[in-house]
Amino acid sequence: PTRELMTEVASSIFEPTTQVFIPVPNSRTGNGPNKDTFIPFDKNGTRAPDYATIGTYLGIVLRTGFAQDLPFAPIVWKYLAKETITAADIYAIDSALEEQMKNIQTNCELEYTQWQIESWDGTMTILPGHSPGTLVKPEEASQYVHEVIAYRIATLKPMLKVMRTAFRANIGFNTHPLLTGKLLARMAQGSPVIATEHLKAITVVTDYDGLNDPYIVRFWRAIDRFTSDQRRLLLKFVTTLTRPPNSTINPDFRIQIDRMQVKNPDDMLPTA
Repeated sequence: PTRELMTEVASSIFEPTTQVFIPVPNSRTGNGPNKDTFIPFDKNGTRAPDYATIGTYLGIVLRTGFAQDLPFAPIVWKYLAKETITAADIYAIDSALEEQMKNIQTNCELEYTQWQIESWDGTMTILPGHSPGTLVKPEEASQYVHEVIAYRIATLKPMLKVMRTAFRANIGFNTHPLLTGKLLARMAQGSPVIATEHLKAITVVTDYDGLNDPYIVRFWRAIDRFTSDQRRLLLKFVTTLTRPPNSTINPDFRIQIDRMQVKNPDDMLPTA
């Protein structure tokens, strides 16, 4: 039940009805390598306890070693690891904004450009300190780009800061010189690719003639034809987990295959 709860929590974070994370802009345009990732978005600024819960949950995931599918945008992992957030991190999840800002800086394409910005959810917002309808002058192009990036980062920080504070409190330390966003993402998520050999390595066979039993050989032959996503679903069916757990923290984690004790096994579906 604990493992199943952890998997369901991971899934619920990204459900549209939960309204604590939204897809990055690249998801709306179908562009970029990080199009299927998510960022925090709290339009009314009232969900701080929820982001604290998520931060605590991430700490539990790391400590227990039960890796989860957590498609946070890279900028989220970087902030949790206390790395510096730059314009490149914003552009990585919003390629349309990158193209727009480069055109403004390089070609000064500012005709009818106002001091406003498209927010993470696609709505238009006046940049702080400016009045509606005010146009950006050519000599203000660099300042405009700077303020756009600063605004985008600033609107993420309140939620990320709450998450990071709760995360640190749960794992018991604030910083580590070796911790990076990429490493943290890997530790929390494990590998998204599940190979047949990986499943074999954590599987124990009982009631049969070991791994060389004809039925077991056929079983693994079928699993080998699965895609990685199908093997992930099999793992979830058997264990409730979507990723193999961290073997260092969970060295005794095993999948066990038992012979089904029924009158006619060929008339039955597998159970777990």
